[in-house]
Amino acid sequence: MEKFGLQAQGFFTDDARTLQRAFEQFGNVLSCRVVRDDPEFGSRSKMCGFVEFSKRAIASKVQQLLMDNLFVLGNS
Repeated sequence: MEKFGLQAQGFFTDDARTLQRAFEQFGNVLSCRVVRDDPEFGSRSKMCGFVEFSKRAIASKVQQLLMDNLFVLGNS
């Protein structure tokens, strides 16, 4: 299976599971990763993450929604 990823910036979560749940509404999420500071700096979220989908069309659609500010992830 080929993976198609996108970078999500500006979200307000530090939990990969929350990030995954937010993006699952669009399709099969293969993996999610929240980018963090180094542990010596507190391991806080950098408000950036990576999401991998199983289909290119899904990743492209979500990326367009993010670029158009039509999908915003906030604290749940």
